[in-house]
Amino acid sequence: MNCKGCLLTGIALLLGGLLALGVFTITAGHFLTTVDAFSQADAIVVLGGDRGSFFRVQQGVELFNEGHAPLVVFSGGTLKDAGLACSSAQLSLEAAQQLGLPADATIIADGAQSTYDQGSQGAEEQRSRGEFTSAP
Repeated sequence: MNCKGCLLTGIALLLGGLLALGVFTITAGHFLTTVDAFSQADAIVVLGGDRGSFFRVQQGVELFNEGHAPLVVFSGGTLKDAGLACSSAQLSLEAAQQLGLPADATIIADGAQSTYDQGSQGAEEQRSRGEFTSAP
């Protein structure tokens, strides 16, 4: 085989390999995606610390409106460092109510100052109510 033939063979193998990689990449995602069966949740927890974008609030209200849970818990600590007398949980609750979330479907948990505190406080709140199945 001459040098030109080796070059053409190499290019053909390279292009074939790239084509196979492209096909595999496109189809692999389809096989790796799973669809879990939805089960009703006890509550939707909206963590604070959203830096004022209220994206989490919008998502929480959307999940509530879709019927994923009958209750939304808003968590977040004080905003004293920002010069505000309220908590991020209270601001999130107000924003959610402006989006149509009913007040009787909400719980406010505003004593936490970190994500760890929010998780711990949320679990404690769930245990104290006795109506949640997700808290150990």
